[in-house]
Amino acid sequence: MNSFIPIIILMIVISVVSSIFKGAANGKENPFSAFLKREKIKEYDEHGNPVFKNKRPNLGKFPKKTVVFVIIILLAVSAVSGSFYTLDQSEQALIFRFGAHRATVSTSGLNFKIPFIETVEFVNTEEVRRIEYGFRSEFNTNTNISEFSNQYYSDVMSEKVMLTSDENLVEVEVIVQYKVIDPEAYLLNVTSPRDTLELAAYSRIRRVVANHNLDNILTLNKAVMQQEMLEDIQEIANKYGLGVLIIAVQLQDVDPPSAVSAAFTDVASAREDKEKYINEANQYFNKVIPEARAQKEMLLNEAEAYKTVRVNQAEGDVARFVQILERYQEATAITRTRMYLEAMGEILPGMDVYIVDGDNITMLPVKGATMNDTNAVVGATANQ
Repeated sequence: MNSFIPIIILMIVISVVSSIFKGAANGKENPFSAFLKREKIKEYDEHGNPVFKNKRPNLGKFPKKTVVFVIIILLAVSAVSGSFYTLDQSEQALIFRFGAHRATVSTSGLNFKIPFIETVEFVNTEEVRRIEYGFRSEFNTNTNISEFSNQYYSDVMSEKVMLTSDENLVEVEVIVQYKVIDPEAYLLNVTSPRDTLELAAYSRIRRVVANHNLDNILTLNKAVMQQEMLEDIQEIANKYGLGVLIIAVQLQDVDPPSAVSAAFTDVASAREDKEKYINEANQYFNKVIPEARAQKEMLLNEAEAYKTVRVNQAEGDVARFVQILERYQEATAITRTRMYLEAMGEILPGMDVYIVDGDNITMLPVKGATMNDTNAVVGATANQ
């Protein structure tokens, strides 16, 4: 609404000037003509020649009523135009009466305030604001290229270079995004809220960088450091009562100083090779170890089965021997003869048997054995 005040004043001035010219055209006297009219006074110099001098304007003929009327109209227009203001849906308005905060208005549309007494401060609570550290983004407004094409950056080395915990220098570029969630706290608690937040956030960013050594900063996951910075900045913003919400902290670039960037590139390459070899070793491990474990389980199972068989067999032999011992103790001669016969029954089926008389070398083959057979069993005498 305040933007219409100069237009209204200009229209009033044009109407007054046009009325003056219209009156002159109709033969009416200009109300300022009597004031501006200068009477010429005839005088003579020392030689007797006539000299005409202009008389000063007559202040008594100044059109006071017309001027007062115009001033009253201007004041009335200014009062009416200053009594209303328009509030957008994304804004909140803080009303100040004689410099003191009186109310906060969040109703969008046309609102009323007392002219000349109350002033309005607008705060956009939906806008995502950003603070840049280490660089500044600028736009070339002289071209018609898209916004992303004509944007360029300029480094701010005084902000960009930071010190790590191991006393090395690192170049860091950070973007902090925030929104105003409490307009009263944002405008009333500190004199310059954006500058305060900018300094507080910068101190916390440097603190997070100073808590890590250079290797961790260059290799650590960005999300970890961004989360640390966001929590620290939000904490100090709440402590100062800035009434802002930190939405995101973005690490744009984290680089070593240009003087040693080549060495750090070599270190990074070596670190990548290390990770590559570790991954290959893990793949080989994941392939060989399961096979070895499976083979181990198979051998253990076979050994366990063999153990079970041998133990059972041994236990059976022991039980059989105990039974034989008991019978041997009961009937020694019979048990011995039976054992002899059983043993011979196990031995003789695989051999050729000959019956030989002790006084005669003639051998009688059994089962068709010949005299040259090496498997023959020879009895020494018939008495044996």
